[in-house]
Amino acid sequence: MNVKIWIVVFLLPFTMFSQQKLLSPMKEATLILRNNTILNGFARIMSNYKIIFKKDKNSKKEKYDAKQVKQLIVFEEEGESKFEYKKSGKKGKYLLLNIIVEGKCLFIS
Repeated sequence: MNVKIWIVVFLLPFTMFSQQKLLSPMKEATLILRNNTILNGFARIMSNYKIIFKKDKNSKKEKYDAKQVKQLIVFEEEGESKFEYKKSGKKGKYLLLNIIVEGKCLFIS
């Protein structure tokens, strides 16, 4: 019984953190589409690597994915974070990755 309680207590912060990350508020962002259209507004990254985007806080939500988006720039208190879709593995699934350092070589996470 005590082991179960300790497991729950240990895992609870991790599940709460992941929930908080998924349910995070929309942040100011710039969305660059594959046809080079630039959209300014608010965005949230979902767990399935899709982007929820609104042009302003009262507008309708729109979903974007790898077929439409070239780059997402999210503006935060610490600065800006850039995200790009990259193909992963043999199946060719696209992942939305954070670009840490740009240049001749990309460092992504």
